[in-house]
Amino acid sequence: MNASTMSHWLDFDDATDVWRHNLQGKSIAAIAAWFDVSQSQVDAVLKGRIHPGSLRAALQSILV
Repeated sequence: MNASTMSHWLDFDDATDVWRHNLQGKSIAAIAAWFDVSQSQVDAVLKGRIHPGSLRAALQSILV
């Protein structure tokens, strides 16, 4: 999948959901398919390059 065929970019709420999926053990490929985005976008979230703070938000939502 290339940038011209992606349906959208991940926003902060999506990034929080990416972390929830990751914490459940889902692969980057599976998460990317779920959100219809590139694996590099998911990887950027998980490495903190985009939407910093989304891991904290995901953990807070799980613990509440």
